[in-house]
Amino acid sequence: MKEIKLYECGICNTRYSSAEMAEKCEKSHKIPKKVIGVKWHPITVVADGTPEKISIEFQDGSKKIYKK
Repeated sequence: MKEIKLYECGICNTRYSSAEMAEKCEKSHKIPKKVIGVKWHPITVVADGTPEKISIEFQDGSKKIYKK
């Protein structure tokens, strides 16, 4: 039997053979700071009530809009 040591990114849970790669992966993820806007449609257009667009601001100050 042999022992295998892995390191896991604490954000996406991807496993790596080196601690350096796991740390690099963790640092590459942008963490949302807050939702800055949401666009909904009426129930006659979107029956499940989910938003069409969400605007997010990240911890580094960058912003991104996510659409369905």
